[in-house]
Amino acid sequence: MKAMLINDQKLKFAEIMSRVVIQNKELLDSDKVDVANKERLELLRFGKADNTILENSLNLLTYCLKEHYGKKAIILIDEYDVPLQSAFIHNYYDEMTMFLGNIFSSALKTNTSLERGVLTGCLQIAKE
Repeated sequence: MKAMLINDQKLKFAEIMSRVVIQNKELLDSDKVDVANKERLELLRFGKADNTILENSLNLLTYCLKEHYGKKAIILIDEYDVPLQSAFIHNYYDEMTMFLGNIFSSALKTNTSLERGVLTGCLQIAKE
């Protein structure tokens, strides 16, 4: 996800989450998923989620998957550093680190529905 403005980055993330919810639409019809969580998933599906729901979207998704399937989820995130690089270049790095930090903290640190999470980056780390 590369964008010149933080709001464009958030829209790109919202679009990704919309596709993920659509790919898991069985959650919307599940009798095991709470109605309130289904409503949040619908907001994500249609790109109408506010910032708070967006920041907690991966946590919500894994929770609903666990409710529906009875198993903890695995999250794989590739190229997590690309939006950070774009934010650094276009001068909204602080906002982007806050946004991604909230997403990753919610999804990976405090998530009781998570079996395992993997982050991979694509940028080279400079040698000393």
